[in-house]
Amino acid sequence: MGTGPIEVEIKAGAAALVRLEVTQASSAYIACVDSGGASRPCKVTFERTDGAPPPDLGLPHVAGPARNQVTTADGDVDVPLGPGAYRVTASRGPEYALGQALLTLSPGQRAELRLQVKRVVDTVGYLACDFHQHTLHSADSPVALADRVIANAAEGVDLAVSTDHNDIADLRSFVQKLHLERELVSIPGDELTSDASRHPWGHANAFPLVFDATRPRGGAPPVRDVAPGDVWTELRKSAPTNIVVQINHPRSRQNGYFELLGFDPKTGLGTDPIYDASFDSLEVWNGRNVAARGLVFEDFQALLRTSHPVTAVADTDTHGIVGQEAGYPRTYVRVADDADLDRWSPARTDELVKGIKTVRDVVLTNGPMLHVTANGAPIGGVARGRAVRVDVRVESAPWVVVEKVSVHLASGEEQTKPVVEQPSPSGSLAAHAVFTLKVAADDALVVVAEGSRPLVPVLGPESDRAILPWAMTGAIWIDADGDGRSLGRGEKGPRAR
Repeated sequence: MGTGPIEVEIKAGAAALVRLEVTQASSAYIACVDSGGASRPCKVTFERTDGAPPPDLGLPHVAGPARNQVTTADGDVDVPLGPGAYRVTASRGPEYALGQALLTLSPGQRAELRLQVKRVVDTVGYLACDFHQHTLHSADSPVALADRVIANAAEGVDLAVSTDHNDIADLRSFVQKLHLERELVSIPGDELTSDASRHPWGHANAFPLVFDATRPRGGAPPVRDVAPGDVWTELRKSAPTNIVVQINHPRSRQNGYFELLGFDPKTGLGTDPIYDASFDSLEVWNGRNVAARGLVFEDFQALLRTSHPVTAVADTDTHGIVGQEAGYPRTYVRVADDADLDRWSPARTDELVKGIKTVRDVVLTNGPMLHVTANGAPIGGVARGRAVRVDVRVESAPWVVVEKVSVHLASGEEQTKPVVEQPSPSGSLAAHAVFTLKVAADDALVVVAEGSRPLVPVLGPESDRAILPWAMTGAIWIDADGDGRSLGRGEKGPRAR
């Protein structure tokens, strides 16, 4: 491989002879292992440290070698690389510390590295979920089903819902073929897409659904020219189990539910006659659209304030792989059992649905993990009293740095505190903050954690914006008057653990 551009003078009617020197090919083998030495799915990113352009290993929508990274289901990476100096990073999602090494390759050299990805962040009791993903079953996504499975496993996603446009795809057979049952659970879903309707109302996810290979589009329900409430009612009638209805990217101008149906923050309802408020969850955070996240955060606060309790979620809406990595962001959902994914059962799917629709103990994040109580009540619970003590523990892998934590009341008050994370015995970074709130009436709160250091090299760098650490809890409702209810949330909500 040459060392740089070569100038060539082209004259009319003449041929120009150029001599190009090509070096002998180099290569690298990287093994990704956990703290016990076992191979694990991972992503390996290659950066040049000598000023040369980063390697381009292939198309960005495939698993395996793609752009300057490799996603692998078995932990083995074997790639050709040009001679030069590299920083090699193995990652496995935000729960894990990075494995890194510097590498210098001379022409013809083959190097071997063993990089450890150690789990350091405590997420016991929670499943790492991405509820909004696309494959080539969507006309706007080129990702093969097997590649989508590999990409999820490599990024440490526990549960992925396939949500192609008006199509039910089933990834479970690919999970089995790739021997990833211990790493990943996949649930069939559908992104109900009304774009072709005479009166479009936006996009919404529904899951879990039944994949039927004998029916068109896997058995997806008709959506064109059907009002959203009618679609959801029919799905809830026909589904053999309880389902989640999730509003996707509600502030997307062309296909956002709130935009198209005139959501009014004062009432917490849409002004369009076909607006239906019976959805279960709201996609507050869609992919890397930080500007829209701020708008939908305000909508979520309006829903809380007007006694329309729903569960906030974060998803990737990924249509690719590189630059649209699965699980960034993700939603951690508290469940009774987050272990032994290879023993998944319909009962555990029901438990997940309950976690979203009823328990509502969730954390939305691209890195930090939050553990929060208010007067002893957990996320999703009901805290009693007009004086509320909010205890916040934030934890992150060493490459994810949190610098401030804030509490946001639905009524509008905010409190922010700087934090300095310190190394913990597990190898993570952790900090603790306490807030004291005074409320005059029933309210609800969420906690947000933020950092200013980009999440490189795992995500990015991008030319248009840096990707910064951010996390948000689901709501904790405050029962100020002690009547057992708060803003539509009753005693059935979880209390102190």
